[in-house]
Amino acid sequence: MLFCISNSRSSVEDVCSEMIEKELLLFILHQCYFGDVTRQPLTFRNEVYSVLNTSAKSRFICQSENVVYHKKSIDEEDESKQLKHLEKRETHLSDNNDLIDENLSLKKELRRKETLLEGLLFDLHLLQESASNSMEIKDENEKLMLALKQVRHELEMRRNQVDDLLAQHSKLEVRLSDAENALLISNSNLDQAKETIDSLLDQSTEMKMLLEDLYLKKAEAEEQLEEQKEVVKGLEKEILHLNYSVEKDLLSSVEGIEEDLRKALVREMNSVKKFSL
Repeated sequence: MLFCISNSRSSVEDVCSEMIEKELLLFILHQCYFGDVTRQPLTFRNEVYSVLNTSAKSRFICQSENVVYHKKSIDEEDESKQLKHLEKRETHLSDNNDLIDENLSLKKELRRKETLLEGLLFDLHLLQESASNSMEIKDENEKLMLALKQVRHELEMRRNQVDDLLAQHSKLEVRLSDAENALLISNSNLDQAKETIDSLLDQSTEMKMLLEDLYLKKAEAEEQLEEQKEVVKGLEKEILHLNYSVEKDLLSSVEGIEEDLRKALVREMNSVKKFSL
């Protein structure tokens, strides 16, 4: 596809270069026909340059971007050769009738080249559209391949998930069987526990009756203890009263003894004083 496009571009370039030459020749013939070439050589040369630029620009811009690109690649050396060729040709053109005939033939050739150029440009446009469509198809195929790979990857993941679920299901079945066996064992244990609870309830009833008896005995013991506390308090009061009376008697007797001793000491001191005198 790219090779065909490059060949079409080269053909377009050849046709465009020939069209430029034909337009230049037509311009020269027109100037010769009216006698402007011999009278104004410098003006003619400037006009040749302007025709070269303006005709190339108008022709190439209207046709295709590729033609515009190859028009810019014409170098100055080719232009100088063409100008020299035209200058040589204008010196040999003398007969106006021959010039007119050649002008007509050149116009026909130019029309033929324009028709050929239009066909080539149309073919180039079709090739570009075909290349664009092929690139779009290629991109679409790549997208489909990526989507297919993704679907395959997801399918593999789903398959692995299903395998994991089956393995988990097998494990759950084993666990369910173990749970059923454990439930049977727990039911038997529950029956035994119920029997134990019934016996414990009977024992609890007996313990409650014993506790009630103990509470009654405790209440009686507390009452007796309170009575004994009252008796003890009375005895403590009597003991305190006796202690107080005994201490009072002792204190009064001690005070009497101290008074007697003080009096005896005073008498003794007085007798000693008298003896010393």
